Amino acid sequence: MKVVFFVRTCVFALVMTACSAGAWAQANSDCLTCHGDAGMQDGNGHSISVDGHKFDASIHGSLQCSNCHADIKGYPHPDKVAPVKCENCHTDEAKGLAGSVATAMRTPSFQKQTRVPRCIR
Repeated sequence: MKVVFFVRTCVFALVMTACSAGAWAQANSDCLTCHGDAGMQDGNGHSISVDGHKFDASIHGSLQCSNCHADIKGYPHPDKVAPVKCENCHTDEAKGLAGSVATAMRTPSFQKQTRVPRCIR
């Protein structure tokens, strides 16, 4: 009986150490537990929901959410979530967009406007 308790305690300690050290990446299914809700919104009322089926079928479907949302390590999320930096992977495209309307539309002052296209929110 004491051996079983000892083994369970050791396994539990190892699992907790691995989780706290970030050894396990957060899976998309973890994120979609909340963000899969079509009505999910941030504090400003903007939709932060993700259609998991559409995401999986997209060009980025092979990625984990944390590949782009690098500052989110788990739940609860940081109070201020960093914007996704597409240029980390898409350097050529970012160079081509430098100084364009699409780049200007990503600025905080433009984002405060109410008629911002959904693709850049």
